[in-house]
Amino acid sequence: MFATNYYCLVAGLKEYSLDADTKGFDAKAIVGEILEGVAGVDADAVRLLYGYYDCENIASLRAGRSAHNPLGNFTREELEEEVKAPKRLPSAVGRVLRAYADPEGEDAEEVDTAQRFETALFDAYYATCSRAKSRFLREWSAFDRNLRNVSAAVTARAAGRAVEEVVVGGGDVAEQLQRSSAADFGLRGELPYIDAVIAAVNDEANLVEKEHKIDLIRWNEATELATFDYFDINTILSYLARVNIVARWTQLDAVRGREMFDRLMAELDGLCGLDKVKADVKSLINLVKVRRLRQEHGLPVPPMSLHLVFLGNPGTGKTTVARLLAKIYRAIGVLSKGQLVEVDRSGLVAGFVGQTAIKTRKVIDSALGGVLFIDEAYALNGGGANDFGQEAIDTLLKAMEDHRDDLVVIVAGYDGLMDEFIHSNPGLESRFNRFLHFADYTAEELLAIFRMQCEKGCYILEPEAEAPLRSLLERRMADAASFGNARGVRNLFEQILVRQAGRLAGQASVNREDLTRITAADVEAVGRANDLEAKER
Repeated sequence: MFATNYYCLVAGLKEYSLDADTKGFDAKAIVGEILEGVAGVDADAVRLLYGYYDCENIASLRAGRSAHNPLGNFTREELEEEVKAPKRLPSAVGRVLRAYADPEGEDAEEVDTAQRFETALFDAYYATCSRAKSRFLREWSAFDRNLRNVSAAVTARAAGRAVEEVVVGGGDVAEQLQRSSAADFGLRGELPYIDAVIAAVNDEANLVEKEHKIDLIRWNEATELATFDYFDINTILSYLARVNIVARWTQLDAVRGREMFDRLMAELDGLCGLDKVKADVKSLINLVKVRRLRQEHGLPVPPMSLHLVFLGNPGTGKTTVARLLAKIYRAIGVLSKGQLVEVDRSGLVAGFVGQTAIKTRKVIDSALGGVLFIDEAYALNGGGANDFGQEAIDTLLKAMEDHRDDLVVIVAGYDGLMDEFIHSNPGLESRFNRFLHFADYTAEELLAIFRMQCEKGCYILEPEAEAPLRSLLERRMADAASFGNARGVRNLFEQILVRQAGRLAGQASVNREDLTRITAADVEAVGRANDLEAKER
């Protein structure tokens, strides 16, 4: 059967580039025009292309978020009804919705409801696309899934998370991502763009530039997949795939900024403990947002320093909150990039006269548009007459003044030492007048962090193991500075896994359940080893 050609429709489509002037651009209107001009079966292919946004909106709806991408096939109100009783969604997607709504129903027999809802949802969408009549849609969806999986896998690996948690769907690429420990996941020969993705994710601190680089890969692939198509549905779908990328960038500062802000605030709320810090951060963000609104309305605004002092012991979440704050400031337009540059004294101070200022300026330049996080900042002070720490402080103070509209500096360290540091210099006192105190985690919070580690690594902490674990945590908490709070929990988790491995190595046979269980014996073995080390000391 011959494909339908759309000579007039294709000839009338306005071409865009990734960095084009998008004045008057209306993606929804473009899609509507195309749907009116194509045949029924081809209109179905267009709707299926935009089904990805339906899945995004379903996930947002289910999580209680307000974000809704207007490029989806349904309004928010329509989608709310469709989710309750799926009729117009692809059958595989509807099956996932019914399975999770009724885990005991017939649909649950065909859907693995043990996996994350979003994983099952997008897996169903991509599976539907793989059976589409349109060649472009089949190949584009396979590429899109692989690109998103690679990006997610690289990000997960950098964050120390399990790749299995973020990969969607099956196939050779998905399996290779989950089993390979190679830097390129052993996919360089199969995916020509993998090095570019790895570089964008790992090396690009500018969040916007990182997304731009990945979208450029997407843009080039959309063009290439329709190289030998001219007036058929594949040409139109290729055009729409590029229109979607342009639409994403026109929304970046407005809709996407709000989506990013909501997601980041949810991530902040999801952190264990830190209730006072969360409240302080939210108050600061509200103050910044109102200040920007006053500026937009031409009202005067009082001088305000966004630089912060983070006080607390190691492992209390200071770096995590700083990274989130950098991204939040980017989302609300305070900073242009949103990256976090983390240094300590060694990253700023050189060993010879005149080199410290150069070294410090280089670090500052890399942090422009984002947040410069200086850990143990008090180490810059008090090194003696021949110490160059003061040169770093002077260079930093000047940069904070010169770049006050696009640089935030956060200094962090122990309570008393940081107080002395800030009050040792009038320039520091005038610029750092907001202090956030990160309290040590309670035993219950540390236990919750341990459970989160288990969940991320697909381990199950047996109920009988909780009491000895709590006891072990309380003993270690007696020396909070050396224990390291959340950092200490991660170390303890690794020690327990070593004991679990020793126990399993002695068993005649090991099944899947054995590999996931952390027992009281594993925890107690670590406790006995700790007690023995303490006696020897």
